[in-house]
Amino acid sequence: MDVDTDDLRDGILGGIAAAGDLPTLEELRVAALGKKGSVTELVKQLGSLPPEQRRDAGQAFNALKREVEEAIAARRALLQEAALDARLESERIDVTLPARERQEGRIHPVSQATDEIIAIFADMGFAVAEGPDVEDDWHNFEALNIPP
Repeated sequence: MDVDTDDLRDGILGGIAAAGDLPTLEELRVAALGKKGSVTELVKQLGSLPPEQRRDAGQAFNALKREVEEAIAARRALLQEAALDARLESERIDVTLPARERQEGRIHPVSQATDEIIAIFADMGFAVAEGPDVEDDWHNFEALNIPP
């Protein structure tokens, strides 16, 4: 059984080391440690072994499983770091470029309606006078010498 685990270990670890991206690594993880993975199948065969071999075989299978999990975790960290570096490199901002043009705002609908009304009255001959919005008695009558 040791020869099988050594060959299996070499094959799995070689595949993990050759994995070029995260989806490939995940496929290898499932193929080795998933429900029907090669390492899981070895652990399932543990019950069919004679009692005197179970202990040694169990330890060997657990060591293989731990080694594969550690190799996958290390490779995943390396691939994630490489993916992050590539992403940061591709998303780099050039601060020396000119700024984007800003869109200009629009006239408020109330101001637009006021301008249209003023234009209509100006066409009729009226003049527009600017002044305070609220008038009082003094400015409308008394200052103009209009009796009460």
